[in-house]
Order: sequence, then C-alpha cells, then structure tokens
Amino acid sequence: DTDDGGGAAELHQLTQRKHDNNDVELQPQPMGGVPATGTHTLLLAGDDAGSGQDPGAGVVGTERLMGVEDGQRRCRCVVPQRAVLVVLIFLAEVICYVDRTNISVAIIPMQHQYGWSSSTKGNILSAFYYGYLITQIPAGWLAAKYGGKIILGAGVVLWSLFTILTPPVAGYLPLLLLMRVLLGAGEGVTFPSVHDLVANWYPGNEVTRAIAIMTSGQEAGTVISMILTPLVAAYIGWPYVFYMFGALGFVWYLFFHVLASARPETHPWISHQEVLLIRENSNTHNADNSEIPWRQFFVASAVWAIATAHFCFNFGWYIVLGWLPSYFNDVLHVQLAELGWPSVLPFAFMCISTITSGFASDYLISTELLSVRNTRKLCNTIGLCGPAVFLLILRFTTHSLILTVVIVCCALSCGSFSRSGYWANAIDIAPQHSGVCIGISNSLGTVAGLVGNVFVGYTLEWTHNNWNLIFAVIACVMLVGAIVFGLLAKGEPVILLPLQQPPRAATQPLKEEEQEQDQEQDQEQEEEPSAIR
Repeated sequence: DTDDGGGAAELHQLTQRKHDNNDVELQPQPMGGVPATGTHTLLLAGDDAGSGQDPGAGVVGTERLMGVEDGQRRCRCVVPQRAVLVVLIFLAEVICYVDRTNISVAIIPMQHQYGWSSSTKGNILSAFYYGYLITQIPAGWLAAKYGGKIILGAGVVLWSLFTILTPPVAGYLPLLLLMRVLLGAGEGVTFPSVHDLVANWYPGNEVTRAIAIMTSGQEAGTVISMILTPLVAAYIGWPYVFYMFGALGFVWYLFFHVLASARPETHPWISHQEVLLIRENSNTHNADNSEIPWRQFFVASAVWAIATAHFCFNFGWYIVLGWLPSYFNDVLHVQLAELGWPSVLPFAFMCISTITSGFASDYLISTELLSVRNTRKLCNTIGLCGPAVFLLILRFTTHSLILTVVIVCCALSCGSFSRSGYWANAIDIAPQHSGVCIGISNSLGTVAGLVGNVFVGYTLEWTHNNWNLIFAVIACVMLVGAIVFGLLAKGEPVILLPLQQPPRAATQPLKEEEQEQDQEQDQEQEEEPSAIR
C-alpha cells in the first residue's frame, strides 16, 4: 500500500516453531512498533526474533515477499492478481488455439492450390504434433526449475513467429512440414507451464475453476478461428490468416511480461493479504523443486490413469478439431465462406460448458457432496462417454446440417467435463510438480493427436470418405479411457516430495538445544525413582 507520509517499511516475521517437520506458519506480526505501511518482508526467525531484542537477532533467512527493495513505494491494486493471471492465461490459450486451428480451415483452399491428396493433408495436420510431443516433458521440468512465466512467454513468442512464417514456405512441402513441427514445439510448452502457474498461484478451492476458465480459451480461440478464417481466406486470401493471427502473440507478450510473475511472492503489485491467502491454502509453498521424482511419476497408477484418459480424449478431440470443417465440406457440402457458424457453434457451447463444469466441480468438492476422487471420476466419465455416444449418432444425421451441428454441440459440451476430470487431477496427485505430470500426460495425448490425424487421412483415402468407421473407432477409444480412469484415479497426492530443509547454520543450534532438552528429561526420569524411594 502507498505510504503517503513516506513512513518506514513494515516488517513481518514468519515464525518457525515446528521443528519436527519444519512447517512454515504464515502469521504476520509487526516488529518493534514499526508503522504498518510500506514494503512487507517475511523473516524466517528463530526463538529470539520479535522478543524485544535486535530485530536481526535469530534471523536465519530472509525472503522478500513483494519482490522490491525496502523503501520503494507500492501502488494500491484493488483487483486480485490471480484474477489478472486467469485473464492473461485465458488469452494465451485463445491465441494458442487460433494459431493451431486456423490451418484446419485454411488447408481447404491450400489443398486446391497445391493439389494435395487427403493423405498429404493428414500428414500436414499431424506434423504439428511431432514438435508438440518433443517439448512436453522438458517444459514441465523447465517450468518447475525456472518458473512458468518464462517458459510460457518464450513459447508464445516462438509459435507466433512460426505462424507468420507459414505462408512463405507453403509451396515447398518439406519446409511447410518443418514449420508445422516448430509451431508445435512452441505450443508444446503451454500446458506444463500453465499448470505450474496454477499450482503456485491458486488456493486449493479455486484450482478447478481457474483451470476451467483458462482452458475455455481453447474453445474460444477455436471459435474465433472458425469465424474469421473462412472470411479472411475467402475475401482477402488464406496467407493473411497466418499473418494476422501470428501478430497477436507478440502483442499479448508485452502485457504478460509486465503484469505476470512466476510466483506470488515476486509480483510487484500483489497485496500482502492475497499472498497469505494463497500460501495458507496451497500445497506448493514448502516443496523442494530441485529434483524431479521421475520414478514416482512412472510407477504411480494414478499418473497412468490421467495419461490414458488424456490419450483417449485427445484421440477424438484432435480429430474433431482438425477435420470438422472438412467433414462439413465433404459430407454436408458446406462451402468455404459458409463454414463459420457450423464450425463455431460446437466450440462455443463447449466453452460455456467448460466453465460451468469447473464451478460445479469446485462446488461438489467444497460442500463435500463428493470427494475429490469421485468428482474427478464423475466429470471424466461424462467427458469421455458423452462424446462417444453422440459421435455414433452422427451416422444418422447426414441428411440435415442443423441436426448434425446439434449433435456435435452435445458431443463437445459433454467432452468439456474432462477438463474438470483428468486435466485438473494432475494438480490433485502432484501439486508440487503438476507441470511435469501434465507434461507426461500430454505427451501421450499428443501421440493420440499425431496418430489420429494420420489415421483419418488414410482411412478417408482408402475407404472413400467412410466417416462412420472413423466415429466408431473414436467412440471405442474414449470408452477405454473412461474405464481406465474410473478404476485407477486418485484424489490425493501420490507424488510425495521432501519438504525444504532450513540452512545448516540455522538448524544446528536447534538440534543442539533439542539434544540438551532430551538429556535433561532423561536425567529427571532417572532421578524420580530415587526420590520416591
């Protein structure tokens, strides 16, 4: 808060009293009668801190809460900074999916211009996932080590650059495939870094809704892409689709660089009360992120439950994402300029349903109507079984565009519940390293996208556009994912990490004092029988 009188800075002690497990209690206390204005500092203090002695006595470490030097003034910010972060990440995912999905529409005039077959078209769409696969796990590790802000910002800049470079190389297929791979590598860091930010910024009772709002940007971006891409491609030219959308990422980065930080403690404008709220209700503030427990990740059945559900959902999700405009064009004969509303409505409904499912899940958990585990299982069952049923119905609706769009809307609306299922479950089971968990999971999910797009391309070519076979395979795969997650999913942390240990200089006096106390107690116990006799 701004100190109008230019007063001295308020210092707060962070008293460490639990020697057995080194827990940190966030209980601010004013020191030495200093006025409660100015910059806040957290002190890891020993027994003598705040006891009337020199404020520096007993201090074993200092962590600056606000990330600014003493004496600097702080502006008053009414808006919670975690709300600002939700908006920024939502916009990042909008841009992510605009740049990912614009080619699903633009590839129709590109195919006509360059004479590509359906199998070549499938290879172009699947090339993205090779790069996307490569950066998943490294991004989770880098986000845990350096913070999600740096990794996410770098990813947006890189994929925006490769989006802009797509039209100049489109006429030369190997370079176009390379550009799609590099675009995928840039976007591959998105979700591991976002999960790291969510785990560090949001209290437990806000995690699901935060993820739901952020991930609804995927559908919002798809809606924007499906509305604007046909119009731009039809009236201006398909290359401008990539130029216009690619430029958005650079504009976003300017705001993100100024307004976001990797941890609440380092944010320049966050209030002291908001940091306390986050840290008192978070499982990540006392974790040792220096080492990744890789073995725990690869042997935990709960991790494989998430990964399997992720693979099975993405198999159908990426096929619909990449091929829905082609389905409308090939089967229902919708022209390019008219592809907007049939392609937009399903993703618009999915966007609304994603946010609704997030708030509903948090309500079920906070009111204890369902446990975390059962809430995740319920949402995941709806998210995978619902689309499976509705996609099978599509074979009976090819005579009506409106009816087909309604069925696809129902399928994707049900599918959005998976975001509150396996997607949010990564933070439940690995709160300290959720970015690594979602990186492992999304790696397998990316394989599904790669395989799915190639499968559709060759199936359409070999079976003369047999979409019913494609939808039947998607339904079977999704049902498998729902069953596996229902059997193996957990709702509590299974990736257990050691808590941070205080510096040796700080702990040594405490250990010596504890040993002296133990010796005194032993002597008293030995003297008691003698006194009785």
